[in-house]
Amino acid sequence: MLDSAAATRLRVSRFEKEGGDLEAIARPVGERFGVSIEDMRQRRRGNKTSMARMVFAFSADRHYRTPHRLIADFLNVGATAISEMSRKGKMIRNESGGA
Repeated sequence: MLDSAAATRLRVSRFEKEGGDLEAIARPVGERFGVSIEDMRQRRRGNKTSMARMVFAFSADRHYRTPHRLIADFLNVGATAISEMSRKGKMIRNESGGA
């Protein structure tokens, strides 16, 4: 049985080996919200960039099973923030009609 750190390293390695590309995940989300990938990588609150970041976190987390550490590094936040961002991103996506 793997310890937590070893399991995380394995998930990160597998994501990278399988060609995981966070910019490819972020691009359509940014287009939908009218924000650039560079804007999504900056911390902002209460605007369309913030909403795009949350939807991106949800998509990367739930649809692509991206390790939280990689999502957090991409968004310049701590890994513990990703669960909450993903939860809020799911609500935003559902309110806006999917995708």
